Amino acid sequence: LTNTYNKKFFVERLRDEYSFAQRHQRNLSILVIDIDHFKKVNDTYGHLAGDIALKKVAHHLLTHTRKDDVVSRFGGGEFVVLMRDVSIEQARHLAEQLRNGISEIEVKSDKQEFKEIVSVAVANVNAKTYSQFGKVESLISRAD
Repeated sequence: LTNTYNKKFFVERLRDEYSFAQRHQRNLSILVIDIDHFKKVNDTYGHLAGDIALKKVAHHLLTHTRKDDVVSRFGGGEFVVLMRDVSIEQARHLAEQLRNGISEIEVKSDKQEFKEIVSVAVANVNAKTYSQFGKVESLISRAD
């Protein structure tokens, strides 16, 4: 539906990237993007409108992240972006740019128009913070 990776792929890739980043003492950042009130969109405008919203958000994420970043749909109205060699400051800046850009997208369905608002959470691990994370899943939990 969204031309993004699925949750299973994301989790596998996160484990690989986490190991690589830890081994080479590099930054690894993730963004968790949640479409606010997505259930209400489906209930109010219908599931086809919800699908259009998902596609538009996904397209924005795919076109406003780097080619080697991993954009995945994590479930429902939630996406994640995995970024190698991105500091927490850079990740926060990108998160704000994505949030602002997505808020400008108009979703049109059956003569109805609405805009999506997303919340974006950021988590990062670096050479100084690897010891704080017992498992790679802790990185997702911290952002979520």
